[in-house]
Amino acid sequence: MRPALILVVAFISILSLGEAKTCTDCFVSSRAAYYPNSDEQGTETGACGFGTFGATINGGDVSAASDLYRDGLGCGACYQVRCTNSAYCSDEGVNVVITDHGSSDRTDFILSRRAFGRMAQTKDAAASLLALGIIDIQYRRVSCSYPGKNITVKIDENSNYPYYLAFVIWYQQGKEDITAVQLCETQNFVCKLLDRSYGAVWTTTSPPSGPLSIRMLISDDDGDEKWVVPVNNIPASWKAGETYDTGVQVNAFPSVHFGLFFSAVAGRCGYGTFGATINGGDVTAASDLYRDGIGCGACYQVRCTNSRYCSDKGVTVVITDHGSSANTDFILSRRAFARMAQTTDAAASLIALGLVDTEYRRVSCSYPYKNITIKIDENSNYPHYLAFVVLYQQGKRDITAVQLCETKNLVCKSLDRSYGAIWTTTSPPSGPLSIRMLFSDDDGEEKWVVPVNNIPESWKAGDTYDSGVQVNA
Repeated sequence: MRPALILVVAFISILSLGEAKTCTDCFVSSRAAYYPNSDEQGTETGACGFGTFGATINGGDVSAASDLYRDGLGCGACYQVRCTNSAYCSDEGVNVVITDHGSSDRTDFILSRRAFGRMAQTKDAAASLLALGIIDIQYRRVSCSYPGKNITVKIDENSNYPYYLAFVIWYQQGKEDITAVQLCETQNFVCKLLDRSYGAVWTTTSPPSGPLSIRMLISDDDGDEKWVVPVNNIPASWKAGETYDTGVQVNAFPSVHFGLFFSAVAGRCGYGTFGATINGGDVTAASDLYRDGIGCGACYQVRCTNSRYCSDKGVTVVITDHGSSANTDFILSRRAFARMAQTTDAAASLIALGLVDTEYRRVSCSYPYKNITIKIDENSNYPHYLAFVVLYQQGKRDITAVQLCETKNLVCKSLDRSYGAIWTTTSPPSGPLSIRMLFSDDDGEEKWVVPVNNIPESWKAGDTYDSGVQVNA
């Protein structure tokens, strides 16, 4: 008989507009103009970096924006825009995509000529609107929708293989923004954060080698964030001007549905490259189980429930990152996701599904022949600022507090959890240092663990120090 586990179900609740009515659904009053030199569509040289795509997307119903451009964050966002002159204007207006930056006499939008005319009731009314030039409008953000299209990566023509990579992201549905992008090596799961050069253009001067995977951080108006990772990779021999279908899409409805796996880890626990290789790469991002960083390093047995593909054992994973997708509890590494399957063919079928029902339970972490290890963060600055993470913690307990002590006089100070598993102090004591870790279990029992070995007086950023102790698994 299988042990009792907690069932994870991804419920998707799609509310009607009336049920979901919030201030984000309300219209805002403003003004709009149109491109004076635009024949019909938008510009091919817009500040979002979309190129010719920026003139033709959405049938040419596009716009430049002033404040809504948001330093490029607003590129690709969709808005319903309607004019207010009842003699000429329809109630529905037109849906436009932001592809450029600009303003004209206190306007929020400079529409393509095509989009400007489509706010009108008739062709004659459209001519009258165009003759006015600048008109009063109302607008609200709406979901972008590209039926039959996946999110697509377009390599910018200025890219120079293999030294410089720049790209833009096309066909992102929904009402959320891409606030960060990571580029990852698919072989060793090492990721680097990219720069937003301008608009929607993401760049790096030293792209990793081999096939590449991207991670996109999608953020909504409520501050919720989730990582989206494509099924398809950018090939090792990528070319300037080429487009690559990611194989994934975010839903245009309030609930977002995408894969339950990611290709690499550079996560919010602060483990760095260790977060990609620990436990053989069987790692995961977690949503609620992240617990503001307390959950970092915790181990869980996760198994999928589809008897056609899934094994009884599943896989044991370590939390190394924070993220969620369509009400999931876990976003597994691709390796871990596949290891829930019975066979290699079944693994391919699971990956094709992307999102699966699972069961999970917390289990003891086990690192044979390893002691708890202190890794000094690379951002530490001796002797003024000390930050570190605790690695190889066995068992099922959480580290809920850390103290840093002078070994000579045993004076201790409590450290701050900066984020994830990172503990910091801006004024570390001098001399050899000892740490005290408070371990807490689910029953509320607590105990302090004190290492045998100290952190040396001349500690260095990037170094690791064996504590000489371990907790029981």
